[in-house]
Amino acid sequence: PPSLSKRGSGHTCNPKPMLPKVLDAYHKAGFTVDMGSPERLYSTLFDLKHRRTVNCSGGFTVSDAFLFSAIARMVQPSNILVIGNSFGLSTFVLAELFPGAVIDAIDAEVENVEPGSGSEVTRRIAASDFPNVTLTIGFSPNDLPRVANGKKYQFIFVDAMHTNEAILADYRGLTEFQAGDGIGYFHDVANCNMHSAWETIRIDGTTLGLRAFEFGFTQMGCTALVNGYEEV
Repeated sequence: PPSLSKRGSGHTCNPKPMLPKVLDAYHKAGFTVDMGSPERLYSTLFDLKHRRTVNCSGGFTVSDAFLFSAIARMVQPSNILVIGNSFGLSTFVLAELFPGAVIDAIDAEVENVEPGSGSEVTRRIAASDFPNVTLTIGFSPNDLPRVANGKKYQFIFVDAMHTNEAILADYRGLTEFQAGDGIGYFHDVANCNMHSAWETIRIDGTTLGLRAFEFGFTQMGCTALVNGYEEV
């Protein structure tokens, strides 16, 4: 590609970072996002002022971001739901890729030592850079009616409690909030050994006419159900 420097040309290749708005927003707030690859599977948040890693759950990866970027070239959902926000990385990646979408995130603030810190950072960055993002503290699926407030979602990112029972409860509780054409993306299925739950979800979804996908190339072994959206 023309942007790549040629050997001996004297030009330096200086490509823009992927998702620059997201990374710049965290930096302005005093944080650096370590996307993990290749030194670890998952992403983490580093507090620049206090020179420490913030102890809230991570997980969103480079492979997720590339996959979402590819989806963004094909569809533009109007409403997106994120179940499991942590420090907001997955939420803000979706907000940058789909700037016209309303993005609702929910987090129970129960994982790791300081989950409230992740929520506080999320609110700060949403206020400064991503006004289309709203974070609600609550539990899925019980608190989803309060989050959705009548909306239907074309993209749902499920990344909350990583047990077979919890992911099944999320899946079953999402039925009334799914739009006609939509994508349900399930994170950490292989990494957290949620194979039995995914098999139940896959069979149920395909019985209803949805298409099931298993992304073996993702770092966490993610899966998806797609309704409509033939181009995807």
